[in-house]
Amino acid sequence: MTAGVIKAGIVFVPEAIAAYGHVLNTFSSASNFNAGTSPSFVAAGDFNTDGILDLAVANATSNSVSILLGNGQGGFNSGTDLTSVLGLTAIAVGNFNGDDFSDLAITSAQGVEFSSIYIFLGSGNGNFNSPGFLTALENPSAIAVGNFNADDLLDIAITQSSGNAFVPEGNVAIYLGTGQGDFSTPATVNVGQSPSAIAAGDFNGDNLLDLAVANRNSNNITILSASGQGSFGNPTNINVGQSPSAIAVGDLNGDSLTDIAVANSGSNSISILLGTGNGSFGTPTNINVGLNPSAIKIGDFNGDSKLDLAVTNSGSNNVSIFAGNGTGGFSSATNFSVGTNPSSRAIANLNADDRLDIAVANRGSNNVSILLNSLNTVNFGAATFSESEGDADTVVNIPVTVSGGTPFADV
Repeated sequence: MTAGVIKAGIVFVPEAIAAYGHVLNTFSSASNFNAGTSPSFVAAGDFNTDGILDLAVANATSNSVSILLGNGQGGFNSGTDLTSVLGLTAIAVGNFNGDDFSDLAITSAQGVEFSSIYIFLGSGNGNFNSPGFLTALENPSAIAVGNFNADDLLDIAITQSSGNAFVPEGNVAIYLGTGQGDFSTPATVNVGQSPSAIAAGDFNGDNLLDLAVANRNSNNITILSASGQGSFGNPTNINVGQSPSAIAVGDLNGDSLTDIAVANSGSNSISILLGTGNGSFGTPTNINVGLNPSAIKIGDFNGDSKLDLAVTNSGSNNVSIFAGNGTGGFSSATNFSVGTNPSSRAIANLNADDRLDIAVANRGSNNVSILLNSLNTVNFGAATFSESEGDADTVVNIPVTVSGGTPFADV
């Protein structure tokens, strides 16, 4: 007989437990790939059209963008470096001219004019054309890409600080795309103080992309409702933790409504805001994380169809994974070490195994850490027993070994 648990004549065997239990996932130890000096932002895209995801890494101090070409197994080779991009502050990937090649939008606080947006159009072979320039207002800090005026063309939303002590509020500049790689003169809408991050999502169920902005110096987020014409109004502010530094959107509780997760660098926490579907949100729930969280992403990392959280902690040099329970709650953190002062991250399937992996830009160690999502191995040991069937329960202890790394779901 297969070793198992007998309860009133019913045998529960290990094979059944394995078949109906949770899939256990972990992340491999970090593999590190060199970038420029002080890499601050990382984004994923297929830059050489080989069907394998590559990385674009913005290096703040060396004023360059490193293109790392993926090999399909989670490794990367050096590609073309885009240089002379001064004062890099953010990077995003999109197809801005309709040629099916991935392009780059990069913000600079020291561009050809006071501040600039560089648009690098991809050639499809891993190289990029000489950039076009869009003049920003002041101190651009973050980028969101989306179709903000319902014309099926990609637009850009950029957060900016005023740089003026007498006008502490920041704003969001909306650049509407023409589909040819250039953009309209921007319109702006005010948000909170020192906006540091931005994300797009439909928060009120009208099938239009709204915006959520994290405001570092006013300790809140601003929700901007879309008109469908590329303009935004009715700003609503919601208090979160101290110095919110990153923001992500997704359906965290399975009700088909968009929720928000915010990383608070000053209070070492994340705030979970569950959406009501009409543009408002419930009272934030705060969860402690590592030191100085600098980035946050939402994704299903363990394949259970429930969204999880991945938080980069700049002060503790690690990534925290919080497994979602599907109702807006999360497990305790499982931490994975990366490089020094991680500041940004991308999530994508980097080795073609249909699982979400993580790429982290490490500002202090001048490299990118790759965490590959892998499955744990569960082994059931042998157990023997001899017992006559009767009314009494008989319990047999079976040793179980989990190997391959620390699982980030409950065992």
